[in-house]
Amino acid sequence: MRQRTPKGGGRIAVERMGIWKKLSFNTRYALKNSFRNKGRFLAVVLGMCGSCALLAFSLGFKDSIINTQNQYFNEFANYDITINFDPLPLSIPHPATGQIDESQKALIMPVEIFNDNYMLTVIDTEHYFDMLNIPNDALSDGIIIPEFFADEWGIALGDILDINGYETIVSAIIPQFLGLTIFTSFEYLGNIMEMPELYNIIYGRSADITALIDYLVENNINFSTIDDARTSFDSIMESMEILILFMIACAVILGFTVLYSVGMINLSAREYEYMFMGIMGYPNSSILAAHIKETIMQLIIAIPSGFILGNLLLKSIRGEFSGDQFVISAAVFPQSYVISALTVIGVTAIMALVMFRHIGKLDIVEGLKIRDE
Repeated sequence: MRQRTPKGGGRIAVERMGIWKKLSFNTRYALKNSFRNKGRFLAVVLGMCGSCALLAFSLGFKDSIINTQNQYFNEFANYDITINFDPLPLSIPHPATGQIDESQKALIMPVEIFNDNYMLTVIDTEHYFDMLNIPNDALSDGIIIPEFFADEWGIALGDILDINGYETIVSAIIPQFLGLTIFTSFEYLGNIMEMPELYNIIYGRSADITALIDYLVENNINFSTIDDARTSFDSIMESMEILILFMIACAVILGFTVLYSVGMINLSAREYEYMFMGIMGYPNSSILAAHIKETIMQLIIAIPSGFILGNLLLKSIRGEFSGDQFVISAAVFPQSYVISALTVIGVTAIMALVMFRHIGKLDIVEGLKIRDE
């Protein structure tokens, strides 16, 4: 078996430019080889791109969990505690109200939409409602739905939505990621249906939350704090940590395997070419420099493409991990991009060292024999 002789290269477009003669040998060789061996060049690019995409996706999945938590607890929820109880008339204050610094009433009730059951939160808008980050003006004009439901139902702002057989107007669409529910006001709902003015939940804020909790416990009042909700979310996500770490490990191993395999195939196919360059008097350092410049070109193409592909992959599986109670807010943090890029560059650097050692072991005499056969 003899090594495959490299294809003779025609002139590439850049050779016709005046700048071509000003480039170093290594740069000219790297550019010409990239155009001449498009298949191998693209194979390496795809290997790098796939590895970077898998890493960005795996790290981005973890980032998305953190982003979902931050979006709800830091931006959407603005209460310290919720108190749940059997419905009371709006005119009758709950016994715990006097112990809470700021409190607002609402009614949570099941409704039927598209032959399925969802939760509707009817808010008392007698006072400005700021316990959740929702537009108060829209509460009196219609119903507010989460973005996830809007996408699932194919509903846009201003559309008509049938709730329990009554036509309602979608007055706002908001990002919501935990405990998905639909919002409206007693005022709006009372205009389109018979609506009992009852409430069964209080959102509250208190400067001394410990004293408030002690009072509620002593009086056997059912409640939940925002910290309880955060702890519950964390406990659910702990079970996913193992999956996330497994995905990251698989991405690193698969990425290394793909890059190593493609790199070795590329190296094997170019042994004759490197031996011939050695025969022509080019030192190993020049051959390696040319290879490094070619690799840099591949990385410049592969890493941004991997970022885009990883993002698309993350967004495509978003719906598989989302539901009526939990929606992933897809995100890849900057440090994850940096880690993905550095990992791919690190594996590529290892491959460069392997190649340098391989080139150093090439037998020029053997190359001459192959040439003469």
